[in-house]
Amino acid sequence: TTVLVDATPPLSALSIGAPQSRLPGVLLVSSRTAFSLSAVDPRASGVASGVRDIFRSVGESASPGTFQEYAVPFTLGGADGLKTVHSYARDNVVNVEAVKSTTVLLDATPPEPALLSPSACGGGVCRVLSGVVPVLGSVKDVHLRGWRLEAAPGRGAAAGFVAIASGAVQVSSASLGVWDTTVMPGWRTLRLGAEDLARGGVLLDRRAPGVLRTRR
Repeated sequence: TTVLVDATPPLSALSIGAPQSRLPGVLLVSSRTAFSLSAVDPRASGVASGVRDIFRSVGESASPGTFQEYAVPFTLGGADGLKTVHSYARDNVVNVEAVKSTTVLLDATPPEPALLSPSACGGGVCRVLSGVVPVLGSVKDVHLRGWRLEAAPGRGAAAGFVAIASGAVQVSSASLGVWDTTVMPGWRTLRLGAEDLARGGVLLDRRAPGVLRTRR
């Protein structure tokens, strides 16, 4: 009787999608970043029984009771901070791979831009502006990529915005720039947008609009 012996465990691999950003010593991800697992069962002496299943766990420890069978790509939740993804695979004769662990930094909190002055209108003409107007505001985010102050023609405009100022550092109740209102007389929408390193190409995570009447 000939018996084929497979004593080699499978090899799993973790793939991390976008958005992501490499920081010193750690990978920054968001709550939208997809994590996927795959595995292969290598041939040893021409023998491989094939991959049976993959298991994964997210947490500080890799104790057996914390694992669940992997089926589809997953994302990370919970509070911002370091998260460790543990995984292992088994083959069809139950050779078990040693647990692999990957630690990432989760940032699920979007930037917080806020226009302070000129203030937004509750309705009607709240303020008539003229000349060069200082714009005050705040932009808060631990992993800020940048912010952008813009204005566009019309009330509640959704397009046609022109840049007034931009920056890449946090601002706390301070000047964002100056707005030359003589360039755009009439109703104008002012907005402040920000993006962080964890949210990829999202330009405006939040808007802080103000509808203002300007004159030459």
